[in-house]
Amino acid sequence: MTRVLTRAPIYRSSLTRLLVDLDVVQGMDSGAAFAEKLGDWLDFRNAIHLHGIHSAPVNGKLTPHPALVKDALSAELARRRSVLTASIQLPLPSLDLTLKPATAYEPYRRHHLARQREMELQLRQLRSKLRGLLRGVSASLQKLVDLDVAFEQMLSERESKLFSSVPALLEKHFRHLLKEHAQDDPSLWLPAFGKTLETALLCELEVRLHPAMGLIDAYNEEMKNHNA
Repeated sequence: MTRVLTRAPIYRSSLTRLLVDLDVVQGMDSGAAFAEKLGDWLDFRNAIHLHGIHSAPVNGKLTPHPALVKDALSAELARRRSVLTASIQLPLPSLDLTLKPATAYEPYRRHHLARQREMELQLRQLRSKLRGLLRGVSASLQKLVDLDVAFEQMLSERESKLFSSVPALLEKHFRHLLKEHAQDDPSLWLPAFGKTLETALLCELEVRLHPAMGLIDAYNEEMKNHNA
């Protein structure tokens, strides 16, 4: 059951593939390094803590409501994803201004960082809501909820730092375009960069959603085994 807590590897995600295609990271090896860092982050003390959670008895009365839980899980995931997807769309850029290299990227950086903060807030709330729905459905799901809490506590700060590097990588691509199109009308390339930024944020959203989707997958697997 604990396998569903593992995030889809970032080095195989659409986000990493996009950054590689933009030539702002040096191939897939840079993504593979993340997997190694993840192993370092789960140090010996954390491993003992996780083992303790996995081995601990389940306390409290279980009161499963499978049909109600399934509908609530799907609805909450869909609602949060819809809100975040809508927020990612960039306002149309002002194309009648001269782009100054020192400040041209700042509106895009602010938009990216604001969307990342919103993702962190919304998805933290989403995971908390899903845990509340799953806790009490079964002993194995209750244990999985406890493990998910532990993983979030261990990895959230480091993960946040990892994602915070993405705006700087996109700035590298932006500055390349700015230099390449120095003599061109910004309307020829700025909208395309805006779409690239939106695509990067959508890819990032999908990576960030994996823990919540893992909880839902665990529930579906539990119900399938229960009904078999």
